[in-house]
Amino acid sequence: MAKQGEPATLYPEPVQGEVLTGKGTHGYYRRPDNEWIMALPTSLGNDRDWQLKGFQRLIKYGEFANGTTGEKPNTRDENGNPWNPADEPWRQMFLRGGGKEFPITQVLAYRWHLRPPYLEAKFPQLDGVEVTNLECPECDKGVFASRNPQEASLMLKQHLTSEINAQHKYTPADLRALAQEWGLDFDSGRLARLRKIREEIHGPTAGDADVGEDEEQTEYSGLDPDNDQAGGRPNGNGKSVRRRGKARRSR
Repeated sequence: MAKQGEPATLYPEPVQGEVLTGKGTHGYYRRPDNEWIMALPTSLGNDRDWQLKGFQRLIKYGEFANGTTGEKPNTRDENGNPWNPADEPWRQMFLRGGGKEFPITQVLAYRWHLRPPYLEAKFPQLDGVEVTNLECPECDKGVFASRNPQEASLMLKQHLTSEINAQHKYTPADLRALAQEWGLDFDSGRLARLRKIREEIHGPTAGDADVGEDEEQTEYSGLDPDNDQAGGRPNGNGKSVRRRGKARRSR
């Protein structure tokens, strides 16, 4: 059994236990919009609907009887180990070497590049890819990752101004202090939006180059799976920025 805080293994010690009756079968599909992998029902009607919507069925990774979150295992994996797919939906994909199927944005969103779901999980699509990881300086949950440093900075900014508690009510002064200390860019996206609005109203002008660079269009990890990110108006006095979190890049 894996220690707390460590990834599980795909090959645990055999466990004798009760295996309950499963629910309907599920399988793996690729979304048509962002190419994320999803575990979805595979009944004839459901499968037809998914494929009509553009979802691609990943047949090579099979299907399985879905369970109920937090309940006893309802099936067994390919190695004969008790398995509850509701709690471990990706086990069968990784057992069959499917880590390569996940798009980089999904890997980053799930933080698998920092802590893989299984010890044996491999993501060859990350080879040679530089990733910026920004940790929230105010809590242990916020980790914002992107291949685009500015995108990671903007996600961190949104989190720090979310007002989820007193520590996440950053003022503009707080953001400027953090940006200077960590070498972050919180302003380019705002400047690009202002320039776009001005061009729509007045047309392009000769001074556009002084307003800000074009915002690079890149993929990003999207919402953090463990933290809601909502914008809000900060209040209160400026606060000192703690250095617990770090801005770091990994390759």
